Amino acid sequence: MSESTEARKNLWGELPTISNVRAPVAILREQGEVLEKATQGLLSCRVSQRSEGNAFRIEMALLARSLDNYTFSILEAYHGVTLYPVTIFPSEGNRIECKDQESFENALSSVLQSETVRRAISGLLTQMKSDRLLAPLG
Repeated sequence: MSESTEARKNLWGELPTISNVRAPVAILREQGEVLEKATQGLLSCRVSQRSEGNAFRIEMALLARSLDNYTFSILEAYHGVTLYPVTIFPSEGNRIECKDQESFENALSSVLQSETVRRAISGLLTQMKSDRLLAPLG
């Protein structure tokens, strides 16, 4: 019997199932969609992820397409292959260690509602309005 016709042994054993935990990058992308809907498409978020050795680096920035694709950095986050813990580095402020999804979402809420991010959103929307690119948001 040739090697190609023999049944191959599974030496992996039973593989783990996918958990219900959400990846940090998925949560950040979702929040970008929330912002885009809330601003009627005027602002969104650019969320990118890349691997760095055994870790993942995620960047999140505000994106104003009508202002020559202007971007405003919000945060960087790093995590290993197990997703959590994740470390957030806000553009302004101290790093935040998040042990699980819930603490990540709480920390992310604080960053997105920070004075720095709120002022950036306000400034971008005001500039769009001044440039007559924006009808009043209702």
